[in-house]
This record gives sequence, C-alpha cells and structure tokens, in this order.
Amino acid sequence: HYMSPEQATAEKEISGRSDIYSLASVLYEMLAGDPPFTATAAQAVIMKIITEHAPPVTTRRKNVPANVNDALAKALEKLPADRFESAQLFGQALVDPHFTTAAGVTAGLAQGRGRRVLLPTLGAVALAIAASIGGWMLRGPGPTPNVIRFSIPVTRGVEYLDVSSDGARVLYGSGRDALVRNLDEDSARVIAQDGASATRLSPDGRSMLGRVEDVIVVADVAGGRPRPVVRAEPLTKAIWGADGFVYFNGAGGLARIAATGGAVDTLLRSDPSGRAIIVMDALPDRRSLLVLLSAGTSGAQAASDTVALFDIASRTLTPLFPAAFSQGGVRYSTTGHILYCEGSRIVARSFDISSGEVGAEPFTLVDAGALVTNVRFAIGGHTLAYAASNAGTRILALADRQGTRRPLANLPAGLYEAPSVSPRGDRIAVLRTNPNDNLRDVWVYDLSSARLSPVTQSGGIGSIAWSADGLRVAYTRGTMLFWRRFDASEDEALILRNSRRFGRISLTSEKIVFQEGPGAWDVGVATFGAPQSDSLILHGEYWEGAPAVSPDGRWLAYYSAEGGRAQIFVQPFLRPGRKVQVSPIGGINASWSADSRRLFWMQGGQLMEATLRFDADVAVQSVQALFRLSVSNVGTPMIDVFPDGNRFAVTDLEGVTAANAISVVSNFSRLLTAGGRK
Repeated sequence: HYMSPEQATAEKEISGRSDIYSLASVLYEMLAGDPPFTATAAQAVIMKIITEHAPPVTTRRKNVPANVNDALAKALEKLPADRFESAQLFGQALVDPHFTTAAGVTAGLAQGRGRRVLLPTLGAVALAIAASIGGWMLRGPGPTPNVIRFSIPVTRGVEYLDVSSDGARVLYGSGRDALVRNLDEDSARVIAQDGASATRLSPDGRSMLGRVEDVIVVADVAGGRPRPVVRAEPLTKAIWGADGFVYFNGAGGLARIAATGGAVDTLLRSDPSGRAIIVMDALPDRRSLLVLLSAGTSGAQAASDTVALFDIASRTLTPLFPAAFSQGGVRYSTTGHILYCEGSRIVARSFDISSGEVGAEPFTLVDAGALVTNVRFAIGGHTLAYAASNAGTRILALADRQGTRRPLANLPAGLYEAPSVSPRGDRIAVLRTNPNDNLRDVWVYDLSSARLSPVTQSGGIGSIAWSADGLRVAYTRGTMLFWRRFDASEDEALILRNSRRFGRISLTSEKIVFQEGPGAWDVGVATFGAPQSDSLILHGEYWEGAPAVSPDGRWLAYYSAEGGRAQIFVQPFLRPGRKVQVSPIGGINASWSADSRRLFWMQGGQLMEATLRFDADVAVQSVQALFRLSVSNVGTPMIDVFPDGNRFAVTDLEGVTAANAISVVSNFSRLLTAGGRK
C-alpha cells in the first residue's frame, strides 16, 4: 500500500523520492483512514498505484487544509521528478498555509479518478507507465520490469483459457460458466451468454468466440445474446484471425468464415498424412496460422503431435517440429517465439515469421510440477496465464446398471481405453498405453483367470474389435487393419488396407465395417478375403462414424452430425430401409446387447439405453439414462456392454485433480529474452 510506482515497476534505480511517495502514503492514511489505493488483492493495489491518480485527500476528509492537500498531491506524483526533492521541502509545504501546486495539478488529480494510463512527457521521451500486473510493460528507456507471478483462485476447474491482446484481462471457465477477470480488479465477472461456452477473446477484447451446442457464436463480453456464425462439427476449435475472419477446424480440415457470418471458405480438406488439423493461433503477419497436426487424444496418439505452419494464401502446410501432448496450447509471442505445452511444462522455441525458421532447441518457461499431467495456457501482451491439473489415469473396471464399479485385479499400471467385450462375455480386449515407453497396444483380460496378456507389443494401435467367433481381435494401425488370435499364439495378419486412416471398426462373420478419415469421417464396408471390395456406405459433408453392426447382422448403428450435433442413428445394414434417430439430445459410441434389442451410447458423460422394436423398420420404444462416467466420452470409447446388457466394461478415471487456480506470469517476455533462465 505504500510502494512507489517505480518500485512497483521494478526500476533498478530507486532514489529518495520513492521514500517521499511512501511517506506521503502514510500521511494520507493518517488523515483519511485508508491508504491512497486499496483493494482485496495485492496485485490490484499495485495496478492502481501504477495506473491511477490518488484521489485528493479532501474528497475523503473535507477539513484537511488546502496546502496539505496540495503537498500530498505533489508528494504522490507518478514521476519521481515531479515530487519534492527532499523530506525537508515536503515538511515545509505541510506547515506553509500559502503552499500551492502549479495551476491545474489539483484539477488534473480530480479528473484522474477513473482508471487510465498516465502518459507524461519528459523532454522528447514519452514514458508510458503501465501495469506490471496485467502484462503491460514500461515502453520507454530504462530496465524491463521484473517477472511478477500471482494466482487467481477458481472453483470448477478450467476447460478453456484466454488472455486479451493487451494482457490486462483473462477469460476462463468450465462447462458453460464463462468468466472474465480484469487483472486490476479484485474479482471475476460471470458472463451470461445463454449457455455459450467461451473459447477466445477478440483482438479488441470486446467480443468472444463461443459455442452453443454445435454452433460457433460471437458474443459481446459486456453481455447479450450470442450471434451464430457457423454450424460446426463435434470437437471443433475456432480462433480469431488477424484479418477479420474466424478460422476453425472440422471434419479433419481447415476453414474460415467472416466474423459477421457468410459463406464458409474451405482452406484445406485434410492433412495428407491423415492427421486432424487443429487450429491454434493466428500470426500477426495476417497470412499464416499455427496449427497442430494430431492423430488423436490418447497417450500414444498425442505423443506424435506436430506443430505446423499454414500459409493462407497458398493453402499449404509446413510441419515445423514435434510437440507431444500440446493440445493445451500453441501460441505465438511477438518476441519471436512459439510457446507450446510439453507434458507438465510450457516451453518456447525461437521462430522467425519471415523465414519460417525455428530454433533448434526449446527452453522451459514454466514447469507446473511432477504431479501435473494437463496444462492449458494462453498469452496476451506480456501476460502468460496457465492452469495445471492432473488428468488422472484410466483403470479397467466392471460396472452394473447403477454404475457401481469393481476394479479388475492384477492390472499393471497404464492408461486403459476402448474396452471391447468378447461375444461370449468371457474376455475384455482393451487398449493399454505403457507409462514407461508410451506405446499403445492391444491387451486381453481373461475374466476367469484374472490375467491380462498382450496381443501386440509394437504400439501405434488406433481401435479394436472382436471377430464374430470371439477367437481374434482386429486392430488398426493408421491405414492398415490387422487381426490376431486373442492369446497371440499366431502371427498377426493384414486383412485390409485403406487410403485413409481407420477410425472405429465393427466385424461380422463376412463383413468389415469401418470408419475412415479424418478429412471427413465416413463409413465404409469390405468383404473378408476381398480387399478390393471396400466401398463407402455413409458419405456426406458432415461427420459419420463409430459404426456398430448388431449381433444378428441386420442393423447398423452409427453417429451422424448432419443436424449440427452428433446423434445416434440406426438403419438396415446393407438393406433398403429408412434410418431412425435413436438419441434424443446427442450421442456417440453405440454398443449393442447380444439380443440386438437394446442399444447403449454415451451422451456426454452419461450412459444411455434405448429399447428398440423392429418391424420393417426400427422404432424406439423407450430411452433411459443409466449412470455417468467421470468425464465426457466423445473420442475413444470408454465403455462396452456385456452380452446380457446388464454389465459393462468401463475404463474410468482415477486420481483426477481439477485446476484450482489460474497462475499468471506478468512480463513473461523477460523469460523469453533471457532464454528461460530467470
């Protein structure tokens, strides 16, 4: 409360006039009852010291003599040169009833009660005094302010995070509660946006990109109804461009649309390598984007993520460097660096926009700690904000219809995903990522012996399914589909090769049904032993995927995003007939009971069950909610049903710790210029 502005901005040369300021602050409090600036948080006090004029003491204590009021005003000037030269002169002014400051000083103080940055002129040099807190920097000659770190408490975790371009405001939230926190204020403000979850602040800080269901919207930060911009696919991410466009990824490709709406301009339909293109940041040259090329969100898939440069004019992708586990953020800093996540760390590489050259070695800016598995971050101006959490680990368990879990015994450590119950219900195939080498392989758990055994040991597995006789497990590696006996007693065999990457698969005794993409997820079918027989049976402009053929071979369940939101549909399999929407309010990853009469799917984190009736077509008799998983299940399936429809194999989360604070690093650019050493 008594710190001078030059101390708050970490000036290296502090003169006795700093003590004059502090002495005046104490006197001010003695007269008015409070220091010149108050707030509930230390960083907010410092912000006010740097950016605001102290209100005249007479506004708080009317009977203070005019000379004392003016003496305090002079002693509390922002620039040291404008204060008293010595404490002796300050003392003389306090007892001299005729002392007054130059005309206009008191008026200037009265006008300066609102928040604004003082821009005094000293000779020919304009000293822009701005906040160390909030990311502003001292722009004139003199030392760079010190790095300042503080935290903002949060109560419900952090799913998205952004910082305004001037570094003075943070946007964050979890679920559909979007909050904005000005860093010179004591608390955050909830933005009521009719259920819109926020993602990014506009360059001018007045608007935000968000989502309402599967629609990208623009909303005013000050409040009001969101305005739809474009309908998007599931898992779409969007950013503001530097050219007035909104850039977003969908169906594996990249597109843009004017922020005011209009026609969609598809820039790139897919990455030639078959990976999804996730848009991350727009560069200030107005011609380039930073994107992440990713094969998926699992441990083994995210380990192969790559940061790439997209040239908007030529519509070409240039891979820059590998960046494992970077979906928590990839941003460009005007210091000439790319910042990105690497496990629990935020690291940086030097980057030349004009040449596209990247520094050879990254250096660490922030290490969130050994217990952290998930970091989200954003930058704006000279402010870096990040939220660290523990994503936990996935265990393999059995669950009943009420959701009561029983972890399976004798399981080694690892990340378990995509459980698949055998047709007889005696075994569970599962994908396990080894924590030691990060390889994702197929394993089979025998329920009678409580033993887990590997089927593959080479890594890189994408999805799995049992053969109809329950003797083999089929699995994908990129564009190839293999199968192998469940006990690994025979060599693996290639059964299908595709031009695009495989997604989920489903097998009958004669057919292979597969999802392919990610340029635009479609569903195809092929006949065993006839590799050239494959053809697409579901193919459109919207995503269609996660095919599941009923055990009797008559019906196909899948999800489609044709209405703008992923829904579960059922239609006759390779027979004429109409399709029927089964899920009422969204769904993905369907599984059948053995009698082909019940269908299960995930609606966010909720397991749903539908009872179906079949005549010439399918009809929905009833739909009910069963139990919830720890997190939403929108990618790799995390649940499968046993033949009886009453038990489930679940890979659920344990050890999850949500972020309880947003850490702010002000003047983080000093870390960049120092190569991360300070």
